[in-house]
Amino acid sequence: MRRILPLVAVIALLSSSVSADVKAPRGFDNQVYKASMALYGTLPKGTVIVDEDGTTIVPEDVTHFLCTVTAFRKVKGGYELIGAGHCTAEGNPESLPKGLVYSVADNIGTEHHPVKLLKAVVDSADDKLGGRDYAVYYLKTDAKIPVIELGDENKVEVGSPTVNVNFSLGENLTKQLTRGYVASQTAKIPSKMEGMILIQQFDSHGASGSAVVSEKTHKIISLVIAGHDGSTTPSICETISSIKVEVLAVPLP
Repeated sequence: MRRILPLVAVIALLSSSVSADVKAPRGFDNQVYKASMALYGTLPKGTVIVDEDGTTIVPEDVTHFLCTVTAFRKVKGGYELIGAGHCTAEGNPESLPKGLVYSVADNIGTEHHPVKLLKAVVDSADDKLGGRDYAVYYLKTDAKIPVIELGDENKVEVGSPTVNVNFSLGENLTKQLTRGYVASQTAKIPSKMEGMILIQQFDSHGASGSAVVSEKTHKIISLVIAGHDGSTTPSICETISSIKVEVLAVPLP
């Protein structure tokens, strides 16, 4: 026989179910989860913007979510983070205004921490996605953050399982973990996606720059660069081997 609860008890149960937090992932996936952060860009008050409509002076600090970044190396005084070059004003001046000041947060709605952009590269022709697209940041902090090392996509094969943590839908949702697998070999000439691989996983706007991590090697094998509908079509990802030497050679401030 079904038990009927008093109205007050029902309301209490509903309230507790809404406020309860979902547990974070465990094991290595938890390390990837904690190493992944939301990247923000702030236009400081007084910034002058010159565009086709004329000159505008920003009346107050304006902060917007940009993309996803991942801690990949522990360095003196903090960590180096990696993301996509097109998520920066320096790498994408046509879409983002000059003068952005960058920061990261562990999750949507949590405290922001300033980061310094060390290098941003977007090297691709207008009619293809092939080329380099990466950014490296320095986060000065005493906090203990897991690092996910840069790996080599040649250590895995088509069908190898992957894990990716990103901020799809940006500030409209929260940090999310998605599992997937390597869906293609590295594209070569004459492909318009030369140097890219496809990863079958779920992601959407805000996942750009997020690290695709091999469940086999526990290392980053690619970065999410582009996609289509975020579910049925694989994500277009830049291979780590194509940028690894350059990324590791970026000097600290």
